Amino acid sequence: MKNENYLEETCPNMMTNYFFEHFRISKAVINDIAVKFEGSDRYKRHTGQYGKISALNQVLIFLWFIGHQTASFCDVIDRIDVTIRSLHRIIKRMAIFLCNLSPQIITWPSNNEKRIIEQHFRENGFPNIIGVIDGSHLKIDKPENDPDSYINRQCYYSVQVVCDHTIKSRDIFVDYRGSVHDSRVYRNSPLSNQKMWSLFFTRG
Repeated sequence: MKNENYLEETCPNMMTNYFFEHFRISKAVINDIAVKFEGSDRYKRHTGQYGKISALNQVLIFLWFIGHQTASFCDVIDRIDVTIRSLHRIIKRMAIFLCNLSPQIITWPSNNEKRIIEQHFRENGFPNIIGVIDGSHLKIDKPENDPDSYINRQCYYSVQVVCDHTIKSRDIFVDYRGSVHDSRVYRNSPLSNQKMWSLFFTRG
């Protein structure tokens, strides 16, 4: 049975830790995303059969879905009063919106930020460092073309991420299959070509 008041009543009253477990980011960040989304053309030009779902609710629906790796569309509509057709549109719409927004959020540190980051790493025993880098993997459906090239230990797709001392993503590179070694991904990434030598490389 659908919970008709999950977004309007249950979510606002969740304890901070419990809310974070479900949506993976804070309410303040979600509200900021919702304001940006509401002012975007991607939100303004879409109205469903039963009226427009609020920007905030669309953000919450999207985050709940991607924050529960094993959740299906049916799991979401069982919890939230939304049709499966609307859910599909929301996920697609929000994914495109956030991808377009990412260049404003995922940025290389300014000179002042570099000094702050370097000071933190120096105080913890790693001088002349402005970021940590590692490869991770994203789960995707089996590709139709050359599927064996995507197989790694978990059959995931590769992504390279650089984070600062606050675990904020500063650079993301997604362009290689999961079977490719981390070092090769790095050598062929824009980051390597820019010769950013002041990085501390983790080994996963």
